[in-house]
Amino acid sequence: MNPLRLFLLLAVAAFPGALWPASVSAQSADALFYERALLAEADRRCDLFESPVSAALLASSGQARGAALRATSPAAVRAVQGRALARAARTPCASPELQTAAGRVRVAYQGWSQLRHMTFPGRRAAWRADRTVSEGARWRLAQTTRLGDQAALFGLASEGREPPRLTAVARLRERPAYVRLSLPNGKAFLAEGRRPAPKALQPRGWGEPLAFRFSTAAAAALAQLDPATVVKLEFVSPTRSGEKARSARIEVGDFAAGQAFVALGAPLRP
Repeated sequence: MNPLRLFLLLAVAAFPGALWPASVSAQSADALFYERALLAEADRRCDLFESPVSAALLASSGQARGAALRATSPAAVRAVQGRALARAARTPCASPELQTAAGRVRVAYQGWSQLRHMTFPGRRAAWRADRTVSEGARWRLAQTTRLGDQAALFGLASEGREPPRLTAVARLRERPAYVRLSLPNGKAFLAEGRRPAPKALQPRGWGEPLAFRFSTAAAAALAQLDPATVVKLEFVSPTRSGEKARSARIEVGDFAAGQAFVALGAPLRP
């Protein structure tokens, strides 16, 4: 059995599948999110798990929230979360049912922790996550998008032993003056420089694309957005009449869940 499916089945009986479809029924999505939010809150209150298991549970809860938002309304999701938190608050930490569920989560995590790759689907775009051990440059969480008739990659990339940084890689006919990540809430983040993209971050046949890296604050802001949000990755060049911006759309989707999955670090040895 797929280890992630085992994790979901053993943790809570309502968890039915290993990988999330882009759309599920509102009832199923609500049930999934309710159970995971309840267990995550119980962990917060009762300190049920070690840090790696808690991180995995938070990633799972975030993914369930994204699925619920795609299937129903934000108001309905808030209501489900409210019921889950209330139920968790009423459940004693020493409850036999809670302790049994926690034990099943720990057992299932041993298999789930071996996962190296995972896909977090969205409405139209997906995040691809990679926890493989690597000393060189590597995408840890990436989404493919379009910049006009050109492809671009955006997400978390690591180089060497440093933590992953939010990065954009694009093949451009003209070099922009700067690159800006624009969020609907009015916040914007400028890339902190550009350079030739490491080969490991560029698909074959891309020629010589450029890489643009953003601050850790940009990644944190992206993770706080609603999964239904679409942000703009803007490549800006000056013209005689002002700025000219070429934009790529980035679907926030389950970025936060993918970020939490990547933060688990390299898979444990069996």
